Amino acid sequence: MRLAWTIAACAAAGWVFAFDSGRWMAERGDDSDVVRLREVYDRRVSEIAHPAENVAFPIETYPNGVVKSRLRAGKAYMFLDSGFVWGANVVVEQYKEDGKTAMGTLTADCCIVDRKTKTGWAPGFAKIVWGDASVSGRGVHFDLGREFVKIFADTRIEAEGFGGKEAKSVLGVAARRTAGKKEPEGVGGRRKATIVAERADYDHRSGVVLFDRNVFLDDAEYQMGADRLFVFLEGTNTLRRLVALGNVAITNGTKTAHCDKATYVRQIGKIDMYGDERASARLEDGGGKKSAVEGDRVTFWTDTEQVEVENAIVSVPAFGTSGRKGLGL
Repeated sequence: MRLAWTIAACAAAGWVFAFDSGRWMAERGDDSDVVRLREVYDRRVSEIAHPAENVAFPIETYPNGVVKSRLRAGKAYMFLDSGFVWGANVVVEQYKEDGKTAMGTLTADCCIVDRKTKTGWAPGFAKIVWGDASVSGRGVHFDLGREFVKIFADTRIEAEGFGGKEAKSVLGVAARRTAGKKEPEGVGGRRKATIVAERADYDHRSGVVLFDRNVFLDDAEYQMGADRLFVFLEGTNTLRRLVALGNVAITNGTKTAHCDKATYVRQIGKIDMYGDERASARLEDGGGKKSAVEGDRVTFWTDTEQVEVENAIVSVPAFGTSGRKGLGL
């Protein structure tokens, strides 16, 4: 699998991954249960007659009998011959072992759930909330046992900002705000970050989210576009690391970066940007300095704004009337 190989190569180059990327990608690429549930949904929905209203029942329990997940529905129909349950206006809740504290909630226009495998398919809109993070989209497959969600269209995730430490931009300075525009706020008054893509795979248990195709991240401090984006979380939704792959572009309104691959480690405030055989990684300062640097690898430290470049090419403005170079040398 090409992407799995790419991630392994990145790890060999110094991008440390705390999980088995090959195994994870193999599981992510297995959509056999999605196909199965879609076929069941299409075939059996026509059989529904006189569904029950305002239904609630457990889907899964802990070994001690405490309810782990429960389905509530405005309308529901149970296929007694197979264990499948169809529901409309659905809310699926997951609880901790005390049976009272909610861990996550899934809401869907309609869905079908296999009580044997603890998996389900929602062909329309669905939204999953874990802690302060939410994931939504259309065409949603969920695995309650593995805490894994696949979204096949109109993916959107909202979470606390993915910016650097002490609200510093990934590119080192605060992003420009639109005058007079009130920003939506998240926890602590900060605007929540939003990521949109065509498809997403959210592994809540492992703390890994993969966004695929036409990815765009909008944070209060910066914006990023890429073909694919891995988000690695600590706990429920605290960012540890970002890995962007393919046609990566990052900007905060002043500085702009373009590269083939980029990694961001929040704890140390470090961005590594890599070029490929077609083009070098490039970092441009469109502010007062009007300078640019490019190379095979550009490393940017967000706390100090220090830049390290391998095989560097530096561009600066022409000499001014004072005879000084654009970098002030």
